[in-house]
Amino acid sequence: MSKTFKVKLSSAVVVGGVPTRAGSVVEVDETMARRLLDNGKAELATAADVDVGPSDEPGTPDESETATPKNNRAKPKAADAAQSNGEAK
Repeated sequence: MSKTFKVKLSSAVVVGGVPTRAGSVVEVDETMARRLLDNGKAELATAADVDVGPSDEPGTPDESETATPKNNRAKPKAADAAQSNGEAK
């Protein structure tokens, strides 16, 4: 079992396939922690950083991320596109 570390991200990165915002505290394995620290993308989290709350965990979207998109139009199907061009189905 490899060690895990909690790091505070200084820029937005993808962690475990999930886009994660700057300022978030995430738990990563030693290899990922070294990579983030060496590239200046994160710093080791302090006790104050860790007590921030569960909304900073990767995969937990903020309220603004779960809002319904304004442009929710469906793409036209091929038959609909052909009909709008005056062509037969």
